[in-house]
Parts: sequence; C-alpha cells; structure tokens
Amino acid sequence: MSLQRTPKALLELAPGQRHLSLRERSLLLLAEGTPLAQLQAMYHGQGAALVQRLLQDGYLQQPSAARTTPASESLSTTAPTSLAGVRMHLFDLCERMFANRLHDTAHHLRQMLREARDLDSMLHARDQLLRAVHLHAGAERAEALRQQLADMLPERSLDTPN
Repeated sequence: MSLQRTPKALLELAPGQRHLSLRERSLLLLAEGTPLAQLQAMYHGQGAALVQRLLQDGYLQQPSAARTTPASESLSTTAPTSLAGVRMHLFDLCERMFANRLHDTAHHLRQMLREARDLDSMLHARDQLLRAVHLHAGAERAEALRQQLADMLPERSLDTPN
C-alpha cells in the first residue's frame, strides 16, 4: 500500500515553502508510488516515525476507498518513482554522508545531481554516489544503499556499479 499527498503537502513542496525538514520533504516526494513499508524503513528505521508524523499533520493520507480500484492499484505498483523524488533522496544521502567531512566529494556529487535530467544521467550520478559511499563508508553500507535505491529506479539499475 502506498500513501497519497494531500493539498497541504503540495503546498509544502511548492517553491519557497520550507516548514518541514529535508527528510520529511524527501518522504513527501517519494510517498506516491513507494510502498509504505519502504518509506517506513528509510533513514535507518526513523522513516516510520516520520511517516506517522506526516499522516498526523495532514501531509499524507491513506488512499480513499473510492479511488482505490484494482485498475488504479495495478498502476501504482508498476509506476516508477519520479526522477525528482529520486534526485531529492540522493541529495539527502549526499548531504548526510559527505557534506560535513568531504566537501569536494559532496560538491561534485551535488553538481552531478543538479545536472541529472534523464534516467541515464541519474543512474550515473547514483553510481558515483555509491562508489563514494563504498570508498568512504565501506562495501556493506554501499550495498545496503544500492538495495534501497534499486527499488526506486528501474530494473536495469540493479547492476552493481564497477
């Protein structure tokens, strides 16, 4: 099951609106089309509390019974996460992992993410981020992130980066 953004969430995501944290905003971007269990597992398990807070504050809602039909259900399970949502998530990973210690690496990755406008460039930016994570945080952390990101990007992105 996936959640839906409310009009309040759409206002929050509009340019110039910044009432939520970066993590909360990234969850809002990823909410539609991403399974609830995956959202709750994000941020080392803190995603569950963030999702609950966004539900309570009226930014997210359960799909209404009238809108949930078998046809719409099958569409939501096959619809990929938007590139903007993936980019926001990758920006968040970059900031959390590199911004405070590895300024040059963070700057390079941010620039790649800003320029990523299509699937191929987004996959390339993702691969570069995973290489940097592997180099600075270890293979185990990089593999965990690769698995998490594989759910957000298309099947062909499951290949392990060289």
